[in-house]
Amino acid sequence: MMNFIRYCLDRWVTVLFFCLGTILGLLTLYLYARMAKLTFPISIIIYACLFGLLALLAAIVIEYRARTAFYKEANARLKSSGKLASASTFTQAGSNEQHLFLQLLHKYHGLYMQELNDIEEKREFYELFVTRFAHQMKTPLTVIQLLEDELRMMDTEQQVQEKLVEIAGSLGEERARLTHAVNMMLYTARLNAFSFDAEMESIELLYLVRQEINQHKHEWIHYALYPKIEAAGDQIYVYSDRKWLRFMIEQIIRNALQYGVKAENRGKREAATPFLIRIENCEKEIKIDFIDQGIGIPAKDLRHVFEPFYTGVNGRNYSRATGMGLYLVKEVAARLGHRILLESKEGEGTTVTLVIDRPEYHQVAR
Repeated sequence: MMNFIRYCLDRWVTVLFFCLGTILGLLTLYLYARMAKLTFPISIIIYACLFGLLALLAAIVIEYRARTAFYKEANARLKSSGKLASASTFTQAGSNEQHLFLQLLHKYHGLYMQELNDIEEKREFYELFVTRFAHQMKTPLTVIQLLEDELRMMDTEQQVQEKLVEIAGSLGEERARLTHAVNMMLYTARLNAFSFDAEMESIELLYLVRQEINQHKHEWIHYALYPKIEAAGDQIYVYSDRKWLRFMIEQIIRNALQYGVKAENRGKREAATPFLIRIENCEKEIKIDFIDQGIGIPAKDLRHVFEPFYTGVNGRNYSRATGMGLYLVKEVAARLGHRILLESKEGEGTTVTLVIDRPEYHQVAR
């Protein structure tokens, strides 16, 4: 009953204008009758009004009955503690208005569920991400603990002095691994707020590449890898974000340090392996090729190299890889409007190519 009362109250405009129309009609008929000197029995006028009211009431009742199923289901759902997923099962509609409302409800329900799925995927991603990096950081900490114990077990000062240089080198390696893991966590977290953390500017590329190479001079010596830059010109400018571009170059170089030397040549200075960074200054783009002659990537792993947490055969056999480096490089490149390409052949080496277009203006992806 309450639904019917509310429905009638919603139709007050229709009832009001029906009554006004009836009054105006009767007034017109009355004026015409006076001018024509005609008379109408009052009963005819009453019957006419009653028939009009009955027609109005019939229209209201018929339309209400068509909408009754919608009202009943809506009230039942309001009283129940239904789940959000049940919104897609709300299908009762008896008018075009109700059909449009349900279409809108289903549309927003679908969009909400999609956003919810995206949030859940991100949550699962970061949960796995934090777990993996926690394990990555455990290994250096364990090594540092072992080195500390080894120092404590030495009896004489002479033994300590002889071992210090070796231990210092090991500590440096583990510190570098910890620093890299923490930086990877920070950069991954920053990707969520990328549009607020990127500033596009003109950057002198050769200077940036040389800076990054110099940052790893100890690793070049340790792994017996010889970096070389080939570029057409002394200065080449690109339009990008300095911090993120340096991050991408660093990740690619780190991959070269891990996989750019074959196992039999690793650490042999007399057989240093070349690592070429070739910069091509094309008309519409700048191409940076990072070419190593290392172990290469097996064909079955090539299509997965940009997936998060995928380490592949090399990652499991030759290093403590996280599987995040190239994934982050691809994500950052996409947001900056750059491209990343990779070619590799097992046993022969890998070429990673970073392509930076020359737009007049570049908007950071949001």
